[in-house]
Amino acid sequence: MSVICVGGMIGIGKTSVAELLAKELGSDVFYESVDDNPILPLFYTASPEEIQAKRYPFLLQLYFLQTRFASIKEAYKQGDNVLDRSIYEDWYFAKVNHDLGRISSLEMQVYEGLLDEMMREIDGLPYRKAPDLMVYLKADFETVLHRIGLRGAISSRTRPSSSTTARCGPATTTGCTSTTRPARSSSST
Repeated sequence: MSVICVGGMIGIGKTSVAELLAKELGSDVFYESVDDNPILPLFYTASPEEIQAKRYPFLLQLYFLQTRFASIKEAYKQGDNVLDRSIYEDWYFAKVNHDLGRISSLEMQVYEGLLDEMMREIDGLPYRKAPDLMVYLKADFETVLHRIGLRGAISSRTRPSSSTTARCGPATTTGCTSTTRPARSSSST
């Protein structure tokens, strides 16, 4: 039984790599919850004032945290699966939103408390404590924008404008290689 997590910024190729790995290993892919995410369209189409007033960045982080937690638990139960994004990189995106002032210090404290509890539960699971392999994909920002354009998608979520890019913050332009939050696991990720 093995669980592989694939990470990186939007448009980097996480889904393609996850599908290739799963095909090679004869396993399933657990996809990031994007199409059924009720908050993501609001986050990318609302004005900056509405985003802050309705606290979309915090709600979005909580939604992703919850769905990634559910996915990783299910993947660990089944074994031999690949995750297209995982709970192990979620904290970085919350931190970027906090650093940019889109998540308050109190919201970040609540988020980190939930994440810590979830990580403790993962640590306590009898079937797994950490992924067997974490694959992090990187490319320069222009390459990523080109790949997003090749998708042919029209939505503002997949074709960032300058205001969307500003909302995404450093996570979309530099990746998350320098800032990591240690996972509460006895195994190395």
